[in-house]
Amino acid sequence: MPSFPDLKLKISAASLQVKNRETQSIYAEIHADDSAEQIVAKSKLLFTKKIEQSLSLIEPETIEECASLLLNAPKIVLSGIGTSGLVASDINSKLIRMGFNVHFNTDYHTQIVQASLLKEDDVLIVISARGNTKEVISAMEVAKHKGAKVVALTRYGKGKVAKLADFVIPYYYNEEHSQLGMVTPQLLQMIAFDVLFFKLSTLADSTNMATAIDSIKKVQQ
Repeated sequence: MPSFPDLKLKISAASLQVKNRETQSIYAEIHADDSAEQIVAKSKLLFTKKIEQSLSLIEPETIEECASLLLNAPKIVLSGIGTSGLVASDINSKLIRMGFNVHFNTDYHTQIVQASLLKEDDVLIVISARGNTKEVISAMEVAKHKGAKVVALTRYGKGKVAKLADFVIPYYYNEEHSQLGMVTPQLLQMIAFDVLFFKLSTLADSTNMATAIDSIKKVQQ
């Protein structure tokens, strides 16, 4: 029997198929002889479909739990390699502006060292497009050994990253991404995190986030 997220994905796909019935035939793949008009139309269909499918997979309860986890984390470390590292850098900037104690370095070895310094109640956020990035998995294993929680931005339902993480904020991914390049997964990763970012923003704006975090910690002590 399919899980609830699987059911939502199927419903979303069926809904999009009906909505795009008249334009569906234009999208199969982008060809070298496509006109600019055709490329724009195909891109619109591709991005809209993937974004809607991805958002349908995100569980509100997971967003609530991850927001609470980050608000209470003494330290946050980010891990991502290659183009996923660009997403990690973007997340790093956002969290710094909100007043979090967050650390990210593009060097893989430094990411492992940072993960090894995490403690209980700290959080590791990992980003992996396909969900099997060996370097990211190593960082996860080190962090979990130290008692830290792991939040993963990765594709839905596949890969060791999703299995190892304590919380997964998923997005929809299939092999079309490999054919069309790796831009789309990074866009979906950013959108997935922005859902969490919006939740954090509702709890406190960027000007008083640091004060809010300190207040929460003092109350808990």
